[in-house]
Amino acid sequence: MFLKEIFCILVTSLYNVPAVQGGDWGVHYPPQEMCALRGSSVVIPCTYDYPESFKGTVLTVVTVKWFGITDRDRYVYDSTGINVSPEYENRTEYLGNKVKNCTLQIRDLQSTDAGRYYFRFETNQPDGKWTGASGVSLSVIVHEEPKVTLDPPVPDHTVKEGSFVSLTCGFDRCTLSESSFVWYREGQPISNEKSNKLQFNVSYEHSGKYCCAAAEKSRIKSEEINLIVKYSPKNTSASVRAPGGIAEGSSVTLTCTSNANPPVSSYTWFRRDGNGDEEKAHQQHLNFSSITSSNSGDYYCEAKNSLGAQNSSSVHLSVTDSPKNTSASVRAPGGIVEGSSVTLTCTSNANPPVSSYTWFRRDGNGDEEKARQQHLNFSSITSSNSGDYYCEAQNSLGAQNSSSVHLSVTGRITNEGMKTILAIVAASIAFGILMLGIIVFIKRRNKPSIEESFNNAESQDRTDNISNIVGDSNLQGPAGEDDIQYAAIHFQPKSPERNKHQEEEEDASVIYSTVAKPANKT
Repeated sequence: MFLKEIFCILVTSLYNVPAVQGGDWGVHYPPQEMCALRGSSVVIPCTYDYPESFKGTVLTVVTVKWFGITDRDRYVYDSTGINVSPEYENRTEYLGNKVKNCTLQIRDLQSTDAGRYYFRFETNQPDGKWTGASGVSLSVIVHEEPKVTLDPPVPDHTVKEGSFVSLTCGFDRCTLSESSFVWYREGQPISNEKSNKLQFNVSYEHSGKYCCAAAEKSRIKSEEINLIVKYSPKNTSASVRAPGGIAEGSSVTLTCTSNANPPVSSYTWFRRDGNGDEEKAHQQHLNFSSITSSNSGDYYCEAKNSLGAQNSSSVHLSVTDSPKNTSASVRAPGGIVEGSSVTLTCTSNANPPVSSYTWFRRDGNGDEEKARQQHLNFSSITSSNSGDYYCEAQNSLGAQNSSSVHLSVTGRITNEGMKTILAIVAASIAFGILMLGIIVFIKRRNKPSIEESFNNAESQDRTDNISNIVGDSNLQGPAGEDDIQYAAIHFQPKSPERNKHQEEEEDASVIYSTVAKPANKT
């Protein structure tokens, strides 16, 4: 009886072909055979058309039906709720409507569900009925294993980062429904991927082995396909290995790691510097066999292959050390005089930082501790604070002393003291001037005038003339005379008013006396 009904429906549909040719009536199925695994679900996509009116009646769809011709002919779905075969009850769901959509879902497929399926709709006009005569073929796969193919096909399934690829899961006989797949990468399900095609723009994270199954609970999975992605260095990082800690003199190793395909061909180490990055080594490991504080700083590495390069983040090397370059300095804006403010400051380089500073003053009996702080302050220094001072800087790794600085405190000059000094200076200047005047007076007193010098010279000339005359007289007298008589000659002093002419006249009137030696008595 059921077979006859189906036959009549198909024949009626053939008679209505002219209406389909007019483009008003029709049912549209997938163009190719559909496949699904036993136990899975299948969605059969479907649409239909009908005219707005037919034989003077505005059409509305009243009933929709799906039926199949399999090993047993049966109704799969009926919107009236009657005539549905018992084996399809609770396994089918109409996903369409009574307008244009006629999509059907069948769950928990059995091998007996394989066959051809048809859709039929009936309107409010008795002659307005239509069945899609072509139908859609469904195959149910029981034990066949699916297969993954790569599009576009490339040798060794090797693709370059950034390219577009498509993985397709299917069977040799047909293509499965899109809603019946689950994809796996490295054995783990890829969430939200239910299509038979897995498509993406390739990144380095897409490298791995892929497979698919026709149902989430299916134990039958495809053979894995290994997708190989070539990419430039990724996740480049720098790490520090210092078994004994980063202390001065210890061994420290920096290591650069990166993911790349092809593998990294070169590593380069740099140290960041205020004037530019300083290249340190062309190798994966940067070794410090005996590290020093001068090696402290920020380091990073560059990984490179034929497709590109990437830098790591920086790692900071902070080399621990006892205090170094400890020094003491003096700050005395007003000079080191009594009553002024003087500050001694201790500085040192250390890692960890200096934890304590101690100030000492050297003493003949031993060094005297003055303060436990970085700054030694004298708010009003006195002469008793004079001396040699040094400081000690200390951290957890050791200590170091600075060289000494000498404080020599001079006395402050008060107003009274300044007056005394000024008075002494003034008295000294006055005494000096007085002594200079006395010396000049004495020298002037003892020095003859020019006129006196001239008179003395003239007197000497006259005396010489007389001596000459006397001498001549002695030559005229007989030799051996005993008695000699002398003549006294008086010279008149020159008056200041006399001139040279007067002197010449007087010279002409000079009377010379002849001294005669008496004759010897017989």
